[in-house]
Amino acid sequence: MWAAAILLLFAIPMVSPTPRPNIAVVIVDDLAMDAMAIYRQTPAPVKAPQTLGLHKLFKHIPTPHIDQMAKDGVIFTRAYTASPICSPSRYSLMTGKYPSRSASAKAQSLKHPNAWTVTEGMGIANEQRKGGVMGDGSRVFVYNHFNVWVGAPPKEEFTVAHALREAGYRTGLVGKWHLSWRQADPHACSLSASEYDDERELIANTGGFDVVDALHTCNIQSSTKKGMRFSHNPEFTLHHAQRFVNESTTLQVPWFLYMGLTLPHPPNARLALTKYGVGDTPAGPGKWPAWQQYQAQSRRLGWRETVGKAADDAVTAAIASGYKGSWEKNSHNSAAVAWLDAVTGEWLGWLKGQELLDNTLVVFTADHGLMGKRTCTEQGIRVPLIFRGPPQLFPPGLKVHQLVALHDLPATFLHLARARTTAPGNRQAHAAIRAILDGDGASIWPTLGNQAVREAVFCEIGYDRAAVGMSGKLVSRDFDPDRTINTGVAAHRATHQLYNLTLDPSEVDNLLTSRDVVTSQDQRLVKVHARLAELLRGHISATKMFVKAATKAAREERKDGAEEVQDKLDADSSSASKSSSGVGSSSDELAGGGAESAAIVAPTLTLDEEKDHKGGQKTGPYSKRHASVVAAEFLSLN
Repeated sequence: MWAAAILLLFAIPMVSPTPRPNIAVVIVDDLAMDAMAIYRQTPAPVKAPQTLGLHKLFKHIPTPHIDQMAKDGVIFTRAYTASPICSPSRYSLMTGKYPSRSASAKAQSLKHPNAWTVTEGMGIANEQRKGGVMGDGSRVFVYNHFNVWVGAPPKEEFTVAHALREAGYRTGLVGKWHLSWRQADPHACSLSASEYDDERELIANTGGFDVVDALHTCNIQSSTKKGMRFSHNPEFTLHHAQRFVNESTTLQVPWFLYMGLTLPHPPNARLALTKYGVGDTPAGPGKWPAWQQYQAQSRRLGWRETVGKAADDAVTAAIASGYKGSWEKNSHNSAAVAWLDAVTGEWLGWLKGQELLDNTLVVFTADHGLMGKRTCTEQGIRVPLIFRGPPQLFPPGLKVHQLVALHDLPATFLHLARARTTAPGNRQAHAAIRAILDGDGASIWPTLGNQAVREAVFCEIGYDRAAVGMSGKLVSRDFDPDRTINTGVAAHRATHQLYNLTLDPSEVDNLLTSRDVVTSQDQRLVKVHARLAELLRGHISATKMFVKAATKAAREERKDGAEEVQDKLDADSSSASKSSSGVGSSSDELAGGGAESAAIVAPTLTLDEEKDHKGGQKTGPYSKRHASVVAAEFLSLN
């Protein structure tokens, strides 16, 4: 049955009598894979990582609605985010590009020109990133790295919302955005009524949305610390999601909705259930019609009982089984997951009641993991991904174990929308669709037929980089040796790490720290390491080339106001393409497709010839041993 569905799926781009489905993306904040029973119970070649310190609590939290969504649709067991922190992860999902492709590299160059000459755009130099002062006297924000705080997409950056709008979809955003803010300040979250409306307009313009509502510009606690009275309010988000869908249905157009839920990120969800009402919104009080607010408040009261009881019972059961931890922290984690599940069930139930569920692709995912946040560990970058859509396209109960990434979703949505580009000689025609299709992502439709679409997925955070293959994983850390790694695993602190994820999904045994372990492995492990190293070198090389081009373009724009800077950037950084994005064929040995294209990029990386800005020996992220761990050295061990 599902084989026939796959054949139909590959026919999507062709003329078809079936209507194009609506697309609803539900992205949640800081969710561990093992928080949901379906991921703990689904057999997979590479098991879901356990969230150390919390997995004993998670097993007591019921998630019936998310579990049923997976059973009614397709569950992906090897989905990854490009970066384990909010903004760059969401940037990749919206643009189909790795965060290091962000044009905010150019914006950073304009603001702090010296930073990009020091480290070629991979971040601020050591002596500057610790709160130092730049040569022009301006102070550097500690996390002012272009792939940590991405900032508002400039006008030349297109999102999947832009592209789907070109394809005839009505586009909407409700909930958390965390990709643009006033004056590029990542903490400017407390908005007055007029600022709130201005921000909605800004995000609609930069993000490609027809409608922006129930907006959280960034994390809630950044606002509540400044005296704003609101907390988690998924009822308000759901209300505006439903209103957008009803309007789109009346207009008889397909729609794309990006719904960013603030759960399970802090502040305390258990406290929010009890202390706050649905009238406490980021838009200020009195933003609901009275009867709708009354209905939503009734739902909140019901959730206080059901979700609150499920959360408290989970903590009680976990403590009774010997689990340790503060009641406050554990009550937040349990309430956040249980509440999130209830909201998901409410959304799916409403779509079903509107007779829309069987013509809507509902995507459930997270921006990154929980305990591994800000690290390239599996806990940080491996995320849940569930598709629940038209059953003729998404066979219920299908489990996909191939590598996929959040930045594959834009190309996948365009595939589903049967988006086309016309007028090949005109760069302006369908420019957004072209930008997405030329990005780092690939449509993941072939994976439903167990065909690989990529050989590896790359992780980027600060100076840290990782390449994840089907069975092996290579990590290279060069951000700050004193930086806290919050996973509780000693191996994760090492500068260079190699793991066999099939045998070691929690990444406890770093194969590069013991020659005894390495020499006992067969040639396959050696090949895995060498191939991952080659791919990672290629990715880093392409990143350098892009940032150098962006920096050069930024300085030229600043100098003479040239209007064609973006075209020049595109031409100068042409090598930063799919050859370094990990897209390509895959094999268990990671020695197959994509090798030739990666080899074309990698030779441009001449690490040993580079010097730092003072003329001394090069240090930092592009030292000789960075990323590659020198494959030849590893090979010589066997």
